[in-house]
Amino acid sequence: MNRNSHHLPSSRGRWWWLPNLALGLASLLLLASLAGNALRAVWRGAYPPPGQMVDVGGYRLHLHCMGQGEPSVIFEAAVTSPGLTWG
Repeated sequence: MNRNSHHLPSSRGRWWWLPNLALGLASLLLLASLAGNALRAVWRGAYPPPGQMVDVGGYRLHLHCMGQGEPSVIFEAAVTSPGLTWG
């Protein structure tokens, strides 16, 4: 037996753990996504948004009217922002 044989690289390679780490992270992301979708469905039923859905030319618009008088002021949330931003 060679004196330096314990310094030889293993047959598995140096980065053998990388695919396992990638698979583990992908599994965690999938699980978090599924849990988030399930919670969103539960919360949507428990905490419905205020107001109502109105048909506007074939599109549905969430409308929440408050107050009275004039002028009318319309707040519209950005594409990535929830309507509660204006709350």
